[in-house]
Amino acid sequence: MDNPSIALPCPRNEHPLYRREYRVATPSIEKFWEVVLDCLKKRIPGAMIYAKPRFGKTHAIHYESLSGRIQPFLVCFSTRQAVFKYAIVHGFFCR
Repeated sequence: MDNPSIALPCPRNEHPLYRREYRVATPSIEKFWEVVLDCLKKRIPGAMIYAKPRFGKTHAIHYESLSGRIQPFLVCFSTRQAVFKYAIVHGFFCR
């Protein structure tokens, strides 16, 4: 697999693909940020981005924060919903 005649740009263990630290721009991510920036321009005090699981909402937030296009004063929060095995009201109110 390793060919010593090909010079690597960086050590293999530091490459973003190896470390899984990369984001790929997609039309969906661009549309996502158009909606977010539109909310900011209209001074909407809060918004919730909703989609089915595994649709890439968190990756879209990380992609934009890595790109550096958003303003430094903009704070993005990403939360995860706790998944309970059984729907118990006691667990909700005791947290």
